[in-house]
Amino acid sequence: MCRDCVEEIKREAVEIPGGPKFFIGTTAYHLLGDISREGDICCVSKETENYFIGNWLTGYGFFNVIFPKETTKKLEFLRKQ
Repeated sequence: MCRDCVEEIKREAVEIPGGPKFFIGTTAYHLLGDISREGDICCVSKETENYFIGNWLTGYGFFNVIFPKETTKKLEFLRKQ
């Protein structure tokens, strides 16, 4: 994904209602390039029609990471009742 594409997606993004959400992400883009991982946890706080924006929970501390919605799935926590 080109640098200008990443910047345009970031400009279009809006805050996710209800605050940040946790997802399992695989494909991820950053200004520095492709930083994809094999099914790792990410926290997203903004979104566009086709992308989430957030960061990996572990790693080198990249922020404003772009996660395509088609390769990102919501992490459901199991809660004891």
